[in-house]
Amino acid sequence: MFLALANTILIAIGVSAVEVHDRMSMVFIVMVVGGVPAALVGLVVGSIAGALAAAPRWIRYAILIPPPLGLVAVLSLTFRMTTYFAVACIPTLAATLLLERYTRRVAPLPTATARAS
Repeated sequence: MFLALANTILIAIGVSAVEVHDRMSMVFIVMVVGGVPAALVGLVVGSIAGALAAAPRWIRYAILIPPPLGLVAVLSLTFRMTTYFAVACIPTLAATLLLERYTRRVAPLPTATARAS
């Protein structure tokens, strides 16, 4: 959930960098409009990532990436901010890949055995 809120802040900063007329309003709008949905989707995706910790990486990618990018698409279409869609997808994809990496169960290394000859 905190990763989703940090992602929303990065999106707000990115959108304000693109919008040259009224930067503070864009930050406020993105934070208000995107904060709660991002936290909810982040909570769900984080739970799914924890449940699929032992699954193969490609399956985790296929399941974890679409919901956050779908939320960005829905919000950008709903509020007619499609020009910022690509800017918002970059940190969203990065945050999702970061979540996948740190919730992945890593197979333990085999124990080394020494043989005396």
